[in-house]
Amino acid sequence: MHKSKGFTLIELVIVIIILGILSATAIPKFLNIGTDAKNVTLQSMQGALNNAIELSYAKLAIHGKETASILIGKDAGNIIAGCDGCIFYYGRPQLDIKTLSVLIDGLNLKNDGDFVLTKSIPSTAGNVNSNYAYITLPKNMDSSGNIIDQSCYIKYSQGAYSAIVAKPVLTFKECK
Repeated sequence: MHKSKGFTLIELVIVIIILGILSATAIPKFLNIGTDAKNVTLQSMQGALNNAIELSYAKLAIHGKETASILIGKDAGNIIAGCDGCIFYYGRPQLDIKTLSVLIDGLNLKNDGDFVLTKSIPSTAGNVNSNYAYITLPKNMDSSGNIIDQSCYIKYSQGAYSAIVAKPVLTFKECK
């Protein structure tokens, strides 16, 4: 006669305990994937913005327009394709949705793009007037155009409109 063997109760309990320990260490890593994805997405946008700022400046410099205090309309459109409504100060893009949306795909003021730009906010740093806005993910902006989560954005600071401080500063704030 053949005797069938199975698992004992102790063996099953040990396997369940081991699976519980493995899941307790693995689940938090999987839960954090969403936040990591948001951070990587925003860091990619920051890199794209830096490239767009430098590339547009280089294109204007090739045509000798990087020192122009203001370049707008067809003057900009003749140099940068699709930029008929763009504004550049001393070769740097103006902090407005028209200019930035031409330079960066997927950026808009509505919640239907990959990224959204909040309203421009005036700021005074020392004696220099400047503006800034936040670039964030669509679910992080309310219907009034204000940022919701103060820990998940790129701050785009437009310096005063002079040749010395016109280059925008991009500051990444990590999602939590």
